[in-house]
Amino acid sequence: MAAWLGLLACDTDFRSGAAGPLPPDMIIDRRRVQKALPGYALGAELGSGAFGLVLAGKHRRLGRPVAIKVMQAEGPEGRSLDFAAEARVLAGFDHPHVVKAYDYVEAEGLCLVVMELLAGGTLSRRRAGMTPQAGCAVGLAVAAALEHAHSFGVLHRDIKGDNILFTADGIAKVTDFGIAKLLEGSGATASSRSGTPMYMAPEQIDGGRLGPATDLYALGVVMYQLLTGAPPFDPRQSVSRLWRQHLTDPPPPMIDVPAPLAAVVLRALAKKSADRQPDARTFALELAAAAATVYGPGWAGIPLRLDADIRSTANLMPAPIRPPSGMASRHRSSPAVGRTRFRPRWVVAVALAALAATSTLVALRSNNGSSPTSSGTFNTPTPTPAPGPAAVAVGPLSRPAGVAVGGDGSVYIADIEEHRVWKVDRAGRMSTLAGTGTAGFSGDGGPANRAQVNWVAALAVGADSSVYMVDSNLDLDESRIRKIDGAGRISTIAGNGRAVDLGESGSSGDGGPALDSPLSGVGALAVGADGVVYLADEASNRIRRVDRAGLISTFAGAGTSPSPSRFFGDGGPATRAQLDCGNACGVAVGADGSVYIADEGNNRIRKVDQAGRISTIAGNGSLGFAGDGGLAIQAQMMYPLQVAVGPDSSVYILDDANDVRKVDPSGRITLFAGNGTGGFSGDGGPATRAQMNQPSAIAVGSDGSVYIADEGNKRIRKIDPAGRINTIAR
Repeated sequence: MAAWLGLLACDTDFRSGAAGPLPPDMIIDRRRVQKALPGYALGAELGSGAFGLVLAGKHRRLGRPVAIKVMQAEGPEGRSLDFAAEARVLAGFDHPHVVKAYDYVEAEGLCLVVMELLAGGTLSRRRAGMTPQAGCAVGLAVAAALEHAHSFGVLHRDIKGDNILFTADGIAKVTDFGIAKLLEGSGATASSRSGTPMYMAPEQIDGGRLGPATDLYALGVVMYQLLTGAPPFDPRQSVSRLWRQHLTDPPPPMIDVPAPLAAVVLRALAKKSADRQPDARTFALELAAAAATVYGPGWAGIPLRLDADIRSTANLMPAPIRPPSGMASRHRSSPAVGRTRFRPRWVVAVALAALAATSTLVALRSNNGSSPTSSGTFNTPTPTPAPGPAAVAVGPLSRPAGVAVGGDGSVYIADIEEHRVWKVDRAGRMSTLAGTGTAGFSGDGGPANRAQVNWVAALAVGADSSVYMVDSNLDLDESRIRKIDGAGRISTIAGNGRAVDLGESGSSGDGGPALDSPLSGVGALAVGADGVVYLADEASNRIRRVDRAGLISTFAGAGTSPSPSRFFGDGGPATRAQLDCGNACGVAVGADGSVYIADEGNNRIRKVDQAGRISTIAGNGSLGFAGDGGLAIQAQMMYPLQVAVGPDSSVYILDDANDVRKVDPSGRITLFAGNGTGGFSGDGGPATRAQMNQPSAIAVGSDGSVYIADEGNKRIRKIDPAGRINTIAR
C-alpha cells in the first residue's frame, strides 16, 4: 500500500504550498467518493498527502482492481486544474510503461482519477535488492515512457524513485504526471520551481528553458543511485546547498560501475542540457548498447516493452507483442529447479500456431475438397503423412514467433519484425505468403502477398489448407483474425479494427458477427476439422469461438479477474471455469474435436470435451519441473505457454523454461525437447539435449514431426519422429 504514497506525499517535493500531511480541513468523506463513483467498490486507503488521498477500489461489473486518486475540488488555488490536467495527460497516453488512467470524474466537490492499481511497490522500496542489470532495465523502461510522453509534448518534471511503480508482475511504470508541463515551441520555461530537489535539473532550479533533457537529468540521478547505491549529491543537506551542487558541482566518480554504463549516466547529468542526450530514445539506445557490452545477451531482469531497435541494441530477446492490457509480464524463476526466465505479458507474439491435430486436418482433405455429410461428419480418403521441408530454408528471418504446418508438409512462419508470413515448401524454398514488409492493414479481397499486415504472431492451418493468422496493431491495441484461402487471397474473418474499450466486457460482441466484434489481446488461435476457429483472448482470460457462420461466442473461461481465485471450474461447463492466461493462453484442437488450453497462470493443461465440460489433464497447479515419467496430472508445470496435439493424440507442451514436454495417450509426461538452459546447440542430436532460446510456438505435422519457432535463435527447428532436432529455416 505504501507504493502509492509517492503519488501524494509532498514532504520531499519543492512545490509551492505543498508540504506536510493532509490538513484537517481536507479530510475526505468516503461517502462522497462512493456517491461520485457508484460503479466502484471502495477499498483501503493506500496513501495520503498534502492535496488528497489514494484509495483502492474495484470496478463492480468488470471486477478490475483500481487505484482512485482523490482531491478536493475546492482545494488550493490551481490544484484542481492541475489535477484535471494530469487526468487529461494520462488519458492521452497509451504505453506499457506509463500508468493507465481509466476515468476522471468531478462530482460531490471532488476531483477523482481512476487508475490501474500497481501492487508491486515503488522503485524506492525495491531498489535495495535490485541487481545492476535490473536497474539498467528500469532505466530503459523509464526512457521508453518518457519518449512516449515527450512525443505528446509533455515533460514529466518529477522523475524519481517514488514515481516509478511496479505491477505485481514486475513491469515498471511511470506515474504522477501531476506537475507535468506542456512544451511550447522550442521548450517550456520553469516559471516556478517544481520538482523534487534531489532530482531537479539545473534549468529547473535557475528558471531556464525546459526540454526532454530535463527529464533525462532526473533519470540520470535515478540511474546513478541504482548503480552506485547512493545519489550523486546528499539529499540530507539544505535545499539551497543541494541546488548549488546541481548547478555547479560535477557528480562524484561512479566507483565500481563499468565504464560504458557510467558514461551514459554521467552524460545525462551534464550541467548544460545541450551536453546531455538530446532525447529519451538516444538515452535508451546508449544505455542498451552499454548494458549489452557489459552484461552480454539476455541480461535484463525485469519485463520490458521496448521498440525493436532498442531491444536489438540491448541484445535482448525481441519482446512478444502485447497484449494487450497488457498481456502481464512476469519474471519467471523457480529456485527449486534452478531455471529462470521471463516473458512479457503482452505475449501476443508467443501465440501458438495451434494447428493442433494436423493429421486430422489432412485426413479431411481430398483433391476436390471435402464436404460434411448430413450427420456432420466428413467422408475422405486416408492420407499419407507428409514430411516437412527436405532442406534448410535460408531467408531473412528476423523474429519467427509463430509456426504452423500444412497437410502437404509446407511450413508457415509468422515473422513479426518483417511484417510477413513466410511459406517454406517441402523442397526448402522460402517465399512470402502474406505481407509486403511494411506494417499496416490493407489488401483484403486481393492477393495476400500484396496486402499489408501488422504484427502477425499466431498461425493455424485449416482442413482446406487455408492459413489463419492473428494480425495485431499494437498502436491501437486491436487484433484481427485474417484468412488466406487456397487461392492466396486474404480476408478478415473476425475483428472490426477497434480495441475493446475499458468499459466493455471481454466478451463484447458475443452472439453476433465476428466481423463486428472488437478484439484486443488475441494471443493464439487454432482451427478445428469442422472449420471452427478458436481464439485465445488473453486480455479477458477467455477462449472464444468463431463458428462457420461467422458468429463469435465465448467457448471457455468466465472472464473473471484472476485474483483472488485463479483456478476453478473443473468438472463443469467450460464457460463457467476460471482461466488465468497470465502471459499467454495456448489453444489447440484434438482429433476428436476436444480443445486443449495451456492455462499458463494456473500451471495446468486443461481440456474441454465435446460436451463442453472442462478438466485438467496435466499439471497439479504448482510451479516447477518435477514429475517426468509419472502421471501428467501429478506433475509440476513451468508456466505452460503453448500446446499442440499430435496424430496419435499425444499432447506437446511448450513451457517457459526453454523446454517441450510430452503427455502420451496413457497420460504420462516426459521431457521431449530442451535441456532447460537458454542458448543454441544440439542440432543433429537428441532433442532432449538441445538448447533453445525462448521458443514461442509449436506445431505438429501429420507424420508426427514437431516444429518449434525458436524465436531467440531466429530459427524454425524440427524434431523428427526419432527425436532428433535440426534447423529447417533461418
